[in-house]
Amino acid sequence: MPLFSKNVETNNEFRKRPGLLGLNREQKSGPVLRDVVSKGGNIIKLGEPLKKPVEVSKGPPVFSAAKPILEIKKEVPYRKLELPQKNVLISNLAKRPDFIRKMRSVSIIGSVLLFIVSVALFSFAFSRARLTIRVKIITVPLAETVITVDPKATAVNINTKRLPGLYIEATKSVVKNFEAKTVGYTESRARGMITIFNNFGTSPQTLIKTTRFESKLTGLVFRLQETITVPGAVKQGDKLIPGSIKTEVVADEIGEKYNIVSDDFVIPAFKGSPRYQGFYAKSHDAFRGGLKGAGAIVTADELKKAEEEVTAKAFEEARKELDSKIPPGYMLRNKDMLRKGGSVIKITKVSKPRAGEAVRTFTVAADAVASATLFKEDDLYLLLSKLVIKEGSRESILKQKTDINPTQTNFDFDNRLLTFNIGDNLVLSYDIDQERLKNEIGGKSKSEAEDILRDRPEFTGFVVEISPFWVKKVPSNPKKVDIKVEL
Repeated sequence: MPLFSKNVETNNEFRKRPGLLGLNREQKSGPVLRDVVSKGGNIIKLGEPLKKPVEVSKGPPVFSAAKPILEIKKEVPYRKLELPQKNVLISNLAKRPDFIRKMRSVSIIGSVLLFIVSVALFSFAFSRARLTIRVKIITVPLAETVITVDPKATAVNINTKRLPGLYIEATKSVVKNFEAKTVGYTESRARGMITIFNNFGTSPQTLIKTTRFESKLTGLVFRLQETITVPGAVKQGDKLIPGSIKTEVVADEIGEKYNIVSDDFVIPAFKGSPRYQGFYAKSHDAFRGGLKGAGAIVTADELKKAEEEVTAKAFEEARKELDSKIPPGYMLRNKDMLRKGGSVIKITKVSKPRAGEAVRTFTVAADAVASATLFKEDDLYLLLSKLVIKEGSRESILKQKTDINPTQTNFDFDNRLLTFNIGDNLVLSYDIDQERLKNEIGGKSKSEAEDILRDRPEFTGFVVEISPFWVKKVPSNPKKVDIKVEL
């Protein structure tokens, strides 16, 4: 039996109304009562909302409280979902199977094309080729040949076996003091060094041995030990620059009184003439060695040992100085030739006291001159090449495998000529024009490049490598081809 007998609607107009029981959906009043369902499953439509509250009878209830006959279904209000226009369009397109298949095909084709282009660009940018070539070498004997190095020559002469040379020279002086360790009786004269000046004229003046020089301070006389020539003065404008020479003088008598300090000297022989003022001398060190009686003296044995020590040191220092003057590219790979007759070192002067002189200490000085005539290593190999290699041949001497040992080396100091003999085996190989070879194999496949190399008789072996592995041709750009030559 229906709950209400009035205002029951039997159509669906109620569903189109803004709300149930006359309530607006925007009002937040909790769950909305929509349908009433009986136990039998029948839906009872609700009518218009009551205008006044329903009064509940105070009498006995119509229905049993223990067994309710109505069930209320609750529903949460909903909003209508509206999709944007573009989503609707995609949704519509997605429903088309042909379009999907086309899009998949285009995507696959594009990916394949992109991969192919990427591989091509990578191969072009990073492709390289490496050639390892082993070149044939041969040994040719050279008959013993005499070679001359001449500083006056300007070019290699195959007919005279002559090389252009470079003359070098080094001078060294060594001075050392020694202590006299022997005591004995002696009668000796004082000695010293003086510098003689020519301020008289521009002409040189000869002074004979035993020429006297008189000390201005003491009046003592010292004599020259050898004949000398004093250079003439040099005229510079209105002035004369005196000529000079340094030499040794010895006391006129035996005794200690001649051991004088440094002084000025005149030449008594020129007294009364203009030369007396024009020629004079000065000493810079004290005179010593004058003695008559017992005292420290230098023996011949002490002098010999001192001289050997000083001259050896002068010799070695001159040699080192000469070595340091050798320009790059000259001589052979080392300086052994300088020690095997390729140079000359001479001791040009030795200064020392006489044996038996009375001295507590004595000085020995030595001057050494070292000289040599050098030649360029390239000039030597050029001469040897012309002697053993035919003109027009692509063969060349392998310097790193050819060992040249000059023998019978001799240096003519006066004429500055160097001569030596060579009779070694020469190791020859072939000159490889790498740029030409790169152009020949550029753009060729690996097998074509190997055929080109196989036809070259100067190659005894080769390996061709191309990278990346999928590249099948040697790059056409020569800068991308590396060649390594093995001997």
